[in-house]
Order: sequence, then C-alpha cells, then structure tokens
Amino acid sequence: EVTLENCLEVSNIANTYHLEKLEEYIRDYLQRNFSSLLATGEYMKLSADQLAHILSSNSLQGCREIELYRATMAWLTQDESHKQFTYKLMSKIRFHLLSPQ
Repeated sequence: EVTLENCLEVSNIANTYHLEKLEEYIRDYLQRNFSSLLATGEYMKLSADQLAHILSSNSLQGCREIELYRATMAWLTQDESHKQFTYKLMSKIRFHLLSPQ
C-alpha cells in the first residue's frame, strides 16, 4: 500500500526499475496528496523533476499557489545544489494566481 510515509521510496523504486504504471500511479498519488506532503515536510525529499512535474499539474488538490511558491522557495534554499533548478521550478509557479498581501 502506498502511503505518505513510503510514497517517495516507492517512486524511487519505480523509477529505478522503469515500472511505468507504478510511476504514473505515484505521480497521481503525489498530486492528490501534495498538500499533506507539504504539511509533513516530506516534499523536501522530492527530486527537482518530481517537484517540477507536480508544480506543472492542473490537478493539484487543496493547494493554493502561494503555498506552492513558498514550498518551492524552501526546497530551493534547502541545499546549495538545488539552486541550479531555480528557473525550472519557478517557471512552473503561476504568479498571476498569487494575490498581493
């Protein structure tokens, strides 16, 4: 059973062994549960490609764009090596959906 606690590990296994149906299932699972993943902080373990795919989705449930922006900024600043993905990730943020605060 895929859970929030094991979904990233299952994703890595699916990716390693090219299990396409499982990879697709995990991508959908992450999109459906991304707000919960944000709350636990587990999203910080995502790869840049995984995070980019989630951010570009029109199917995210329960996430406001400001939350996605903040999560992306936290992911980018978590590790110096992540900074190389700034454009890739920030280009997925829908800035026109952010309201001034």
